Amino acid sequence: MMLHVISTFVLLLIAAGVRFRKNTRLHLGLMMAAFVVDISLVAYIEYKRHAIHQATHSPGPLLAFHIVVSLAVVVMYLVQMQLGRRVLAGIHASKGLHIRLGITFCALRLINYGTSFMVGGTSQHEVAHLATVPVTVACNEIYFPADSIEGVLKPVFIAAGTAKPVQHNLGIIIANNNQGK
Repeated sequence: MMLHVISTFVLLLIAAGVRFRKNTRLHLGLMMAAFVVDISLVAYIEYKRHAIHQATHSPGPLLAFHIVVSLAVVVMYLVQMQLGRRVLAGIHASKGLHIRLGITFCALRLINYGTSFMVGGTSQHEVAHLATVPVTVACNEIYFPADSIEGVLKPVFIAAGTAKPVQHNLGIIIANNNQGK
């Protein structure tokens, strides 16, 4: 269940990164945070579940599909980072490809997310619970309920250095540190 919560958090980071794509520093920080958490999740799954061993010893068709999509997601992260670096360096011809492949990346990550519930044995009740975590994005701030991701949120955003978590009676607010820049 916790792996699915973290995976949901990664999707929220990606969604926020897409939402704030015009704010380069915030976009970069959110997407890098998503990459770091996602790669950490892959490493944890390998450590705890021996994913490579399972993948190489006759996985079922659904697990094989999930593995292929997961590998494609990792490759897309790396391609998107390289294209993003080229855009930041002023090579604007890369921007269109970065956008088009970004859409492909988002689709692959959603497929990865969906198939993770099928191969991970999560119940429908747990899936429904994850869908009820409210998130609001407005005025360059992202609001999360404090009890939903308290332990995960602060270290990621502090490490990314692009946004600061602020405790609020409604939850956690991730405020854009770069307003007006």
